[in-house]
Amino acid sequence: MQKLKLNYHITEACNFHCRFCFAKYEHKKLCSALQLQAISKIADCGLFDSINFAGGEPLLDSNIEELIEYAKFKSLSVSLITNGFLHSDEIIESIIPNLDMIGISVHSLNDETKVKIGSCTNKQNVLTNERLIHICKKIHEVNPKCKIKLNTVVCSENFEEKLSELFLSGILSLNKWKFLKCQSFEGNERMCITESQFKRFISINNQDSTVRKVFESNMKQSYIMMNPNGEIIKPENNSYRVLGSVLMDDIQSMINGLELDIAEYNKRYL
Repeated sequence: MQKLKLNYHITEACNFHCRFCFAKYEHKKLCSALQLQAISKIADCGLFDSINFAGGEPLLDSNIEELIEYAKFKSLSVSLITNGFLHSDEIIESIIPNLDMIGISVHSLNDETKVKIGSCTNKQNVLTNERLIHICKKIHEVNPKCKIKLNTVVCSENFEEKLSELFLSGILSLNKWKFLKCQSFEGNERMCITESQFKRFISINNQDSTVRKVFESNMKQSYIMMNPNGEIIKPENNSYRVLGSVLMDDIQSMINGLELDIAEYNKRYL
């Protein structure tokens, strides 16, 4: 049976305030001991061989280094999704050795557009393109085996922007670039775009074959998500439906309840 990847959104807290963000779970996160127990349940159930730590911003969780190390100890492939702003050289040196992949969210090359999207701090500080390049080079210095991907949410503020030139010339050994059409959730309607606008973005940004690119119109039935409270949740009607807790309920039944589209799932990960 094909093994799966779990996306563990360990916290809703974030230092950015992206206007399209769907990470609104309205649940407190688990304590450290229960976080480790949830990871153990995932590793031992026989369905998963990979875990991805996400948020919010996962580096705001004080347990993140321990969680990464424990997941690795449990023989899971480990990845992390981050906005990159908190990645000092010291943090990179502490977490990257145990990561198989890191995804950095980059939604524009233009600092003004980043601020319009909300990809910035409360003081409107952004992850600059120069800092992004430094981070990627440092990651490869610390762990050459760690794959790097970029994540871009395509929305009303960036669907006409060409992003590829800087990344192709400035980042060495970029493994993948994933583009996700802005998903409709309560409160972000003004950020959403039409399918034709998304196709326009693809035509602008899919003119070379140097980097593997994945374009996703819909994350439903292709994304296995656990919220900060250890619950498997299913996107539904611009919100989420809780299928159960990995700490108390049967994980196989919850995965069945997601009704995964394996073809779409494989486009995302294989």
